[in-house]
This record gives sequence, C-alpha cells and structure tokens, in this order.
Amino acid sequence: SNPPAQYSWSFNGRPLESTQQLSIPNLSTNKSGFYVCVAHNSVTNLNRTTTKNITVSGLVAQPSLRATNTEPHSVAMTCLSDDPGISITWIFNSQTLQLTDRMQLSPDHSTLSIDPVRQEDAGDYQCEASNPASSTRSERYRLAVISQVRTPGLPVGAVAGIVTGVLVGVALVAALGCFLLHTRNGRASVQLGLREHHTPASRPGQGPSDSSTSLAPPPGHRAAVPIYQELLNPDLDIYCRVDHKADVDS
Repeated sequence: SNPPAQYSWSFNGRPLESTQQLSIPNLSTNKSGFYVCVAHNSVTNLNRTTTKNITVSGLVAQPSLRATNTEPHSVAMTCLSDDPGISITWIFNSQTLQLTDRMQLSPDHSTLSIDPVRQEDAGDYQCEASNPASSTRSERYRLAVISQVRTPGLPVGAVAGIVTGVLVGVALVAALGCFLLHTRNGRASVQLGLREHHTPASRPGQGPSDSSTSLAPPPGHRAAVPIYQELLNPDLDIYCRVDHKADVDS
C-alpha cells in the first residue's frame, strides 16, 4: 500500500510483535494455536486480517505394546503412548498388518483384537505411533499360538476297558497253555509207566503172528526203554512201533 502498511500479530488473542515478519524462537508444542496477522493503512484507515492455525508437533516417544487374553481363544493387544494427536498403525512380521474378518480395531486404532486366534496369527507384532513430525515403533511382541491337537479315538473309559479285556485274554491263554502242557506231560508219564505189551491173539491153528517184532535187548547191553506196538488194523495184524526212548532221555 501507499504509504506502507503497518502490521501487528497476535497469538491465541494475545498481542505479539508489530512487524511484517514474525519469528518464533524455541519452537515447541505449546506454540500451537491461532496466529492472526493484521495489515493497517493509516491514510485510508483500512485493515486486512489473516488467521492461520499452526500445529507444532514434537518427536513421538516410543510406544509400548501390551497383550492380554480376553477369552480362552482370543487376544487383545494395546498400543500405549502418552503423545497426543498421534495415529497408530499395526505391523505384523515387519509388514503393515492386513486385517481379516477375525480382527477388530478400536476407534482410535490403539487396540487390536483377534477372535478366534489361529495358527496363522502367530508371529511378531508392533504398533507404530506417528505424527506429522516423526514416527516410531514399539518393541516386537511375539505371539505364539499353541493349538491342542485332537485325534479321533475312543473315550478314556472305553480304552481302559479294552486294555483290561486284552490283559484278561492274555492271562486265559497263558493258563490254557500251561494246562495243555501239563496234560501232555501227564500222558507221557502214563505211557512210560506201562510195563505190559499186548499182542494180538493168534488165529486158530496158527502160531503168533510173524509180523510182531522181538523186544529183547541185545546181549551185554543195558535194557532199553520198552518199545510199544500199537495195533493199527486188527484184521491185517499191522502194528506201529512207538519208541519213547527219546522222550525219556530228554
């Protein structure tokens, strides 16, 4: 303007310098607010006013991450920060988290809920707090998902009953085997105790059958265990030699 205009500044309603250019030393977050510039022409007595809202953002402090189990199969992770006016982003395995239908964020994005938690949700989680001036991430939080494997099978009571039945069956089989072995040994003892050999009666007009075998031991040898003959066919006088000497020697 002609003559040159006069300028004045105010900050949140408080007067500041009366210069064309305003300098703000020691800038900090408490210098955020409404700055008003007024240009005045003393000849025409005209004023022009401009208002600007300035936000001063400081460096964001590192947030912390806390996780809790809200239910047996769900988890909630909360990003904790004392800085105002920040935005929060969630990081999963060093990549921006892609939300699924099992994940929910609180309105300010500070809490991430997963319900139900699955094996693919296991990994490293971080939250990132940022403002226009800076951003920083929390420490890594490793979420481990331990799934309980359920295999199809019988109830514990049924399994115990089956095991008991098997053990009883094994005991019965062992007892039966002992009984059969005892019976076999008893029969062998009875046969070895026999001292009488029965030969078939000779037919009328004939002497003893020529098919019989002499049981007399050779001279000079100790008497051997009797050799028994069993009649296989009475009409044909066929006998079978049964030698139990091996059983006795054993």
